[in-house]
Amino acid sequence: ANSKYIGRRNAKLENNLLYVDNKPYFPLVIWNVPYEALEEVKSWGANAVFSVSNYATEDCFNTEQGVYMDKAYELGLNVIGESAMTARLKNAEIMPVSVEKFSNHPSIIAWQIADEPEHQFPDLKIPADTLKSQYDSLKLSGLTLPIWANLYHTSQTFISYTPNPGGEGCYLWEKESDITSRLSAYSNAVDFWAVEPQIMEEFDFLFQAKRIKRMNRANENMLLWTDLFPYIGSELKTDQPALVEMGYFSIITGGKGILIDGYDTLSYPDRQNRILYVKQLFKELSNNNNELADAVLSEDITSQFEANPRFKLDYKWSYSERCQANIEYLTEVSKGIDFIAKRKDGKIYIIAVNPYDAIKDAEFSSPLLNGKTKVKVMFEEREIPISQDSTGKIYFTDRFEKTFNLVKSDGSSSSVTNGIERHVYIIE
Repeated sequence: ANSKYIGRRNAKLENNLLYVDNKPYFPLVIWNVPYEALEEVKSWGANAVFSVSNYATEDCFNTEQGVYMDKAYELGLNVIGESAMTARLKNAEIMPVSVEKFSNHPSIIAWQIADEPEHQFPDLKIPADTLKSQYDSLKLSGLTLPIWANLYHTSQTFISYTPNPGGEGCYLWEKESDITSRLSAYSNAVDFWAVEPQIMEEFDFLFQAKRIKRMNRANENMLLWTDLFPYIGSELKTDQPALVEMGYFSIITGGKGILIDGYDTLSYPDRQNRILYVKQLFKELSNNNNELADAVLSEDITSQFEANPRFKLDYKWSYSERCQANIEYLTEVSKGIDFIAKRKDGKIYIIAVNPYDAIKDAEFSSPLLNGKTKVKVMFEEREIPISQDSTGKIYFTDRFEKTFNLVKSDGSSSSVTNGIERHVYIIE
């Protein structure tokens, strides 16, 4: 079937933000959505889908059921196109059929040029200069929409292992500075990028923070989306009880878009549990005509607030007696609350996440609270009074603790209370 719609969407990058139809845009994307599921993911709060792809489901372009992009456009879903696999052909002049055919469909707002180009396996790795050639080829063809890549291998590359018959051997890993250089090489081959902090075995916020921080170090001026996987390892068959927290944590650490990878990972036996948390995250961000998502893209005033205790992540050189070498690695983690503060239309929004059990209570203070009497906690229907101590500090406190039902692999379940929690505050 031929498309009913023709026209290139007004989508561009400006001030490190993606603008769609001349407005800042925060994407809430579901990856690899089949034709028959478009209405379903729209009901979850998604505003974009990823399926014009070499990885697309077999019915993506089934002409008997209509054009995929037409249906998405009619539902108000934007589409992320993909040309990822052609880059691995190492020939920049080979243009994928999807780019040639659908560049002028108004549903499409961006194109992915590669998935995991910095892959550690030689057969899958795309050299940065090859990717840059394809990027230039796409731009010369008249493609004006933003081009991006999804980067996965932002973890340290294993270099060598020296056995020690008398005890623990020595593992040497890639230096943090070398990771930065390796990732920076791809900066000129894309307009923006996404980081893929796969967290499968546990809710490792530290792992997520490290990967996102590495991306920001590689190019702090580049727009960053976060690609989250809504599943964990084989020990648990429940959803990620921390998926909502991880989504907000990715925003705090610099993400300006969230991709859920993907629709097929939501098809496991506990499908409804997984979808519940994806819907919660997306609905909160898109609630009240995208109030919170728009606030995330607005003026940053985090530096004018303090949180106590505050989460901190630092790297430094340290000499290893066992390895007999200087090794640069993560050595300092201060457990506490991480947050961002934003201001839009005279209102202050604070997104705060506690990624550890160890901290239950936190205090937020700022001179900007002067003259305010209360803080509203969004999505929780409660308020917190604002106080002032004898030193003049203006602050409010809140508890970070929640209970969820944990289902184990043997089918048994238990109620678990921990400090992995998030709150969203609004101060008017």
